[in-house]
Amino acid sequence: MANENQTPKRKTHTSSAVKRKYNQKVYASLYVQLPKELIYAFRERTEQLGVSRAQVVKEAIEAFLAKTDEARPSAAAEAKTDPQ
Repeated sequence: MANENQTPKRKTHTSSAVKRKYNQKVYASLYVQLPKELIYAFRERTEQLGVSRAQVVKEAIEAFLAKTDEARPSAAAEAKTDPQ
């Protein structure tokens, strides 16, 4: 059992700065404007389900990319029709 008198470690400025630097290097932001009613319903549903809005948006984008990638001709087929 851990020492009960031991104070929990607190996050430091340095660890926050490192995390912020990593996030800026690896992630990008997406800003969209949608009807208020849609946003309110989305927020409410994600809170009810206990899922993050970012995760839902990420999964929706991944599903869109997979769906549209399947509909695209393959790179090999494109190369056959390219007159170069």
